[in-house]
Amino acid sequence: MDRTRDWSSTAAADASWLGLVERMFRLPVEVMAYTVEMFAATLRGAFRLTEEGLAGVEGSRHEGQPGTRDSRVPIDRKEDRQMSDTHLADEQVKLVRYTIVFVKRDQEEILEQDEILVTDDLTPEGFASWRIAVYFQGEHEPIAHEDKKYLRVCYEVLCRWVREPLHYEKRQLDELKGIREAIEKKG
Repeated sequence: MDRTRDWSSTAAADASWLGLVERMFRLPVEVMAYTVEMFAATLRGAFRLTEEGLAGVEGSRHEGQPGTRDSRVPIDRKEDRQMSDTHLADEQVKLVRYTIVFVKRDQEEILEQDEILVTDDLTPEGFASWRIAVYFQGEHEPIAHEDKKYLRVCYEVLCRWVREPLHYEKRQLDELKGIREAIEKKG
């Protein structure tokens, strides 16, 4: 009887030991499986968002194709809003709306707002310097020298046009005179 008791207690100890070893091996596998499932769910979400974005941009996909979205569901995202044009580095004629702002803490205010035509090739810093210099040449409340560092210029290009060549009308008239002379010689 003693022997059976010894054998059953040893078997129980072995079973609990095997159970512990099994759990030790199973835990990393379960964690890895959970990690892979979460990664797959994240990828599915990313693909879904990408497809929705492409469907919104293309707008010409047919219903039933993968990646299409229901056009009755509105999408309101910041990315859909058009960014303002601030490119001044070209030779075109540009209609520019600008604002000069004073940003010193507790004294923030708009100093000037206007729209102007710009025909020069300018950097953003060059445009800001130009508009602040013009502002100081005009009639306004004086700003202390140490507060001039708080001036900022915000601007956007509203519209742009190709600039006509220099002396366009004169060259056009010269060409027309040349055509008239050629016709007179022939006729």
